[in-house]
Amino acid sequence: RFEEVCAVLGRLLNVEFRYAEEEAKAAPALTALDPATVTLPEAVLAQLREAAARYSVTRLEKGLSELEQNGETGRAVAAYLRRLVQQGNVDAVSAFLEKVNHE
Repeated sequence: RFEEVCAVLGRLLNVEFRYAEEEAKAAPALTALDPATVTLPEAVLAQLREAAARYSVTRLEKGLSELEQNGETGRAVAAYLRRLVQQGNVDAVSAFLEKVNHE
């Protein structure tokens, strides 16, 4: 029934709906990083851990932006964590950060 309503709305409004399942199929596979091999600055790591513990996506995004400034490793970790956040998996972000070493 839901699909029928969306189809009618799509025709009437001349829009195309994208569904989460379709996006998940189209998204490339998430390459896992080993948190034991990652070392992050203590201040950024603490900020990210607190944001993840509070489920604050806004604070996580701010911390990930800072993390991207820390070279290739920072960009790779930020991209990985950002993808987890986009999937709504903040618990996985928190678990990853708990295993990361700090400088």
